[in-house]
Amino acid sequence: MQLENKFRDPLMVDEKALVILDGMHRYAALKKIGCAYALCCLFNYDDPQIKVGSWYRFLNVGDGDAVAEKKLAELRLRYKRYSRIDEKHFHHPTIITKVYVYQTEDSDSMRSARLAVQIEKSLIHDGYDIQYAPENTIEENLRSNTSNIVLPIPIFTKTMIRQTALTGQLLPHKITRHHIPSRPLRLNVPLTFLQDRVGIEEANRQLDAHLSLRQIERKPPGSIVDGRRYQEELLIFSNGE
Repeated sequence: MQLENKFRDPLMVDEKALVILDGMHRYAALKKIGCAYALCCLFNYDDPQIKVGSWYRFLNVGDGDAVAEKKLAELRLRYKRYSRIDEKHFHHPTIITKVYVYQTEDSDSMRSARLAVQIEKSLIHDGYDIQYAPENTIEENLRSNTSNIVLPIPIFTKTMIRQTALTGQLLPHKITRHHIPSRPLRLNVPLTFLQDRVGIEEANRQLDAHLSLRQIERKPPGSIVDGRRYQEELLIFSNGE
């Protein structure tokens, strides 16, 4: 079975409200292809160990300021240019380079996030590679030669995320970053387990049997997997092929 016929990472679900707080896009994809079940990891969202951050977008281009100004002009975005970074800049749609901060006018978190993703998609269309890392790595990335452009993403509170999930809205892709004690990745469960060919008990039995044959590699906080740097321990399941 090919990897594209498997479901890789579990949805993160609030065990009290039973709403999806991380993985709504994956859930929507499962519904689109007719799956009856979804692979979930339940947790207490009110637990203070569960923290919320955001995934900043990092790029390394030739002339960061020229690229930033060109992109803002193409998208017809009005902005102000600042010569120093201030915390307030992170709450607006912004492009940050090693020299300047280009801040647009909208301060609404949802609109800011959607606009940042629009800028990101336009840069990808132009052939630039995007890396994703936690918001608290911005100084490290800019001081090194790792990146010279950053697209900050507003941080949504737990209340905002829960309310958004309850209304059925979708946050833009790769916006929220949930920091949990340990995160399981690459379970690679066959989609046949999630289709309505068997009952839920049989689907769970097949899942247990599937996972019992897998080995788990523990990766420490700070590890990079698939272009993302995670700040929690990772539990990477082997391919099991």
